[in-house]
Amino acid sequence: MSSQASIVLEPLRAAIDGLDLPVDGEVLAEALGLVDRLNAKVTEAVGEHDRAEVWRDDGATSMTAWLRQHGRRSSRDAASCTKTARRLAVLPVTAAAYGDGRLSGGQVQAIVANLTDKTVGLFAEHEPEVVPTLFALSVSDTSHAMQKWARYAEALLGDDTDKPEPDRWLHHSRTLDGRRETKGSFDPEGGSLIETALRLATTDDVDGEPARTPARRRADAL
Repeated sequence: MSSQASIVLEPLRAAIDGLDLPVDGEVLAEALGLVDRLNAKVTEAVGEHDRAEVWRDDGATSMTAWLRQHGRRSSRDAASCTKTARRLAVLPVTAAAYGDGRLSGGQVQAIVANLTDKTVGLFAEHEPEVVPTLFALSVSDTSHAMQKWARYAEALLGDDTDKPEPDRWLHHSRTLDGRRETKGSFDPEGGSLIETALRLATTDDVDGEPARTPARRRADAL
């Protein structure tokens, strides 16, 4: 463990080791709230690591892959954590409420689950008014409130959000002359993985042969 990690984490480790929770519902509920606040800190750190692409230093192909390997998270949990971190990076009111305990982790997940790439910007504009109304709600009621907001956002933004686009799609079609045309769109996680794969597969131009365009190099790598 590095000296920096020791300085930052040793007090937390000592506090956990010395913690002895009594059989008391009020204490347990409060402890769970503190766990949420810690998770908020961890999620913020995940977002910072993701934006800085620190995961590359360990040979990972993405933040999600790093969380699976080094954080020992399931694929589902790793993907959820990465997605939540990316959403909260553009939702300062929600992130602050998560960090100080006004929103629980379950409520934050209910918020994130009802946002899309097209509606998250609108929610960022609305969150100073919307988020405080969620504080006193249960996770279930928060989910219902966000579903109602999502329908409002779809109506406001128009038909483009009536049928949410899949996170990833790819068309690979054969043309009349036997050639193939490929077109696709990928979520940030999938796009990052493809970029890494292409980068690792790309080779240098051969001496004496014409230099290839970037597009040709990507095609050859694929």
